[in-house]
Amino acid sequence: MKVLLLPSWYPDSKKPLNGVFFKEQAEALSKEGIEVIVLSINIRDIRQIDFKEKLNKLEVSIENNITVYRYNTYNYFPKMQELYLKYYSILVNKMIKKILSKEGHIDIVHIHSALDMGIAYSKSRLDLPYVITEHSTKYSRKLLNNTQKKYLTNVFSKADRVLVVGNGLKNDISEYIDKSKIEVIPNLVKMPEINISKESNNKNKKFRFFSLGFLTFKKGMDLLIEAFNLGRNELKNVELFIGGNGEEMNNLKTLISRYNLSDNIFLLGELSREEVAINMNECDCFILTSRFETFGIVYIEAMNYGKPVIASITGGPDTFINEKCGLLVKNENIDEIKNAMIKMISEYDKYDKYYISRFCENNFSENVVANKLVSIYREVIKDKDVT
Repeated sequence: MKVLLLPSWYPDSKKPLNGVFFKEQAEALSKEGIEVIVLSINIRDIRQIDFKEKLNKLEVSIENNITVYRYNTYNYFPKMQELYLKYYSILVNKMIKKILSKEGHIDIVHIHSALDMGIAYSKSRLDLPYVITEHSTKYSRKLLNNTQKKYLTNVFSKADRVLVVGNGLKNDISEYIDKSKIEVIPNLVKMPEINISKESNNKNKKFRFFSLGFLTFKKGMDLLIEAFNLGRNELKNVELFIGGNGEEMNNLKTLISRYNLSDNIFLLGELSREEVAINMNECDCFILTSRFETFGIVYIEAMNYGKPVIASITGGPDTFINEKCGLLVKNENIDEIKNAMIKMISEYDKYDKYYISRFCENNFSENVVANKLVSIYREVIKDKDVT
């Protein structure tokens, strides 16, 4: 079986973590015997033009047994959404035809996000059968423009299968397609093998919370600091480590200083994978109370280490976090976040690290999710009589 993966965003040398879960899904499918070809069309902001960059040329490379075609260009119509989408669709049509001439027959296309690759594909007039998985937070954040909205019903209705990564997205896109036709398939998580011990790896006797994410408004790191301050009396012997970098860094530093919490809350900056692993090992609980989250791979990564988690109800992590894995709080509710942190400390012994880790492996590991996708591909191909 040959699958063409069309991601709306994908890792490259400038942004190696951008859409890394698409890359890892492609690699997991390859391990299951699927031939995966990726087409990444990267349309950059014209205001960030780099004259040294190779543009308007389809380049191919083999990356971990995956054939990846890359095409870099710029959005020459930043204020003309209709023209931008037309340009995008012309590129999709042209690039896929080139790929077909080199690679031969494609059995099925898997599009990641209607925004905007799905729209571009639907306008490209290509007729390969396709499955689409929606990931974007733009639906819940009300960031769709009228031009995008105009095309979404067509994108989803023409898809042979419509998948989402969480129940929140299922509700969000039901405006464009009947909810009964939407299936929840989680993102897979590439999990390192972890030796879970009964004892915490934290040599410090203080209870430690760890949070990780881009320091943006939607990740809600400011909510954690506000909640910590609200419960400072109960949390005086508690630590909160926050990993990540971004536009909110200075604001978070200001909050920590204002509340005199520099002995309790530590901003770690951007972390390497090895540094993330160390902090996952050494924390007692992972906490991230995002304002918007369609799935939340980082929660799964923490659970792989056997860590209980605290998350906000956004339609993403609340799809899979149960009472044996952690606690859920109302979105942007500082009082509930504070209470959840206090409750986690007082009831910490009830969480079974081994259950949490097994739950993670049984539901989100590479082979589990990849096999679900392969089954869907086969059903679509059979229905279409594609051979």
